Amino acid sequence: AEVSLYPNPTTGLVTMDLGSEFKNAKILIIYAEGKLVQAMDNFTSEQVQISLGSASGLCTVNVYTAAGYRSFRVVITN
Repeated sequence: AEVSLYPNPTTGLVTMDLGSEFKNAKILIIYAEGKLVQAMDNFTSEQVQISLGSASGLCTVNVYTAAGYRSFRVVITN
């Protein structure tokens, strides 16, 4: 299954659907200036709620699974 992330743009909270690869998934959240904000792994379900913070701007959510790598550019609007 394809990894998906929604909503985008967001006010700070997104849902990521990791599909069947969730057990081996790793998520890295990086702000536009390159600062690593959060690293997440050890997921127990396919859907994960992620708080990206309340500051408006752009961030990148990188997802690594056994099936490969996917990157999402997320717009935070407040």
